[in-house]
Amino acid sequence: MSWPKGIAYGLSIVAAGYLTMRLTTPTSGQLYNALSPELKQEADKARKEHVEYQKELKTLLQKNMDSDHLVWQVEPLKTPPPSEGRRGQ
Repeated sequence: MSWPKGIAYGLSIVAAGYLTMRLTTPTSGQLYNALSPELKQEADKARKEHVEYQKELKTLLQKNMDSDHLVWQVEPLKTPPPSEGRRGQ
């Protein structure tokens, strides 16, 4: 087998795998719409907690960047990060 032929076969295998993945993997919107109402509620709650945590973290980072304290003397984050839900249990 020649090099170009081997490269062409390899690329076709990779392309077929990528195409299969793209066709069979649902988008985040499709996945969300397929959830039961209870799981949608749980996902919305987790998303809201994550957004609030990110806002608080961004505010704290900006406050610490503006302060004249040394790196190890900055104010710590008061709330823990949101739980990972079912993955963290």
